[in-house]
Amino acid sequence: MKKYFAFYGTLREGQYNCERCLTDRTTKKYKSGIEFIENVTITQVPWKLISLGSYPMLLPVDHHNFPLVVDIFEIDNYEVERFIQLMEEGAGYSKHLLPVYSKKMGMVIECEIWVGDKESTKYYKKRPIIISGDWVGYNSESNLINDY
Repeated sequence: MKKYFAFYGTLREGQYNCERCLTDRTTKKYKSGIEFIENVTITQVPWKLISLGSYPMLLPVDHHNFPLVVDIFEIDNYEVERFIQLMEEGAGYSKHLLPVYSKKMGMVIECEIWVGDKESTKYYKKRPIIISGDWVGYNSESNLINDY
């Protein structure tokens, strides 16, 4: 069954979990049943994006002032869906539905997105907030800074 996913961190295109989970190691192409739809910037979401070092987490906030950059994928591959579910749940994330307007499709689609819970907010108070909402951009800049 086709589902849409909004990936904001290491499952975005070019990131290590995208390569590990969504692509065939031999052909370097997406596995069967996986299609990249588009990159979308959502202007206001009910979460803030924080850095946990090598990966990000979305945490709930009381206001909708933060942007978020996501890659939208259509996935019709149970094994990949299950692997993502186990990986995300194992890291303390829970599944939410996020309506996203897709320019490519010309309509709003419901996307699964994995988010930290209110309990996680207590533990990660001092982690850096990624104000831009763009993990890939933030991660690239952090790596440039760390190279010196």
